[in-house]
Amino acid sequence: MPKPAFGSSEGVTVNTTQRSAKNVSIFIVAAVLLLGATAVVAAYKSRRPMVETFNQGVSVFDDFLTANANTTAGEYTGLYYRSIVANGGTATNGSSTAYPGYVRLTATDPNDGVCLRFTSSLFLENSALLISETRFQTDAPGTSVGNNSEMYFGFVTVTGGDLSTLSNGVVFTYDRGVSDNFRIWHAAGGVVTQQTLDYPVEADTDYYLKVVLSGSSAVFLINNVQVGSLSLGIGASTPLSPVWYLEKNLGSTGVHHLDTDAVGVYQQFIDPRIFSNTNVTQ
Repeated sequence: MPKPAFGSSEGVTVNTTQRSAKNVSIFIVAAVLLLGATAVVAAYKSRRPMVETFNQGVSVFDDFLTANANTTAGEYTGLYYRSIVANGGTATNGSSTAYPGYVRLTATDPNDGVCLRFTSSLFLENSALLISETRFQTDAPGTSVGNNSEMYFGFVTVTGGDLSTLSNGVVFTYDRGVSDNFRIWHAAGGVVTQQTLDYPVEADTDYYLKVVLSGSSAVFLINNVQVGSLSLGIGASTPLSPVWYLEKNLGSTGVHHLDTDAVGVYQQFIDPRIFSNTNVTQ
């Protein structure tokens, strides 16, 4: 079965009858193919830079096709996403049969951590809709307590860190020491709610994750199929940033990594922002 196109609205139902803002966006796309890449999935070929009326909201998309130009000394720095390393983790570039370009987050030693973070904060108080999405593969399936790592993807208020230290966030998470399956997790002012999904994580498998925040709910999708939802209790003025985070737990052995093929974030304002040039003299 073919994978859904990254950035599609398939699987997301949004009531727009009470919104004045249109779904308008900026797409920033790394559009240069890696030399020697011959088998490129059709979905990648359709990625092109596009700028529309960005004052209605923001949409940023990075598929890492030029990650090799932005990765040095174990860190990735792009226009809208950058890596933040803690205790020795790394972010490097690469390509594979599945992904023509990716950023690889790697944790080698116990407590190594690395975060791929959107460089700006977003707020629910002015957002009718917030979406964070990614495609990725990992080499870390299973639940061996002595060989585990934690990873999560979604919206949090800090640059990354162990999930137990976060006071606010809405994420997909996977911890080899807890469950074979994806979990969905939400914290508001330190109060945590979470669910274990009936959806196992398998090695070297392409997953498309999407976290959708709208009104008082958070909806979670895998491969454009809704797999769960949680009530949203985060304060409207709480800053949120889309992140990918990988940490190797204390006492674990082996090198763990995840390859993120693409990341994206979409925001729709509750009230449209309008530029006016009526007071400008030509």
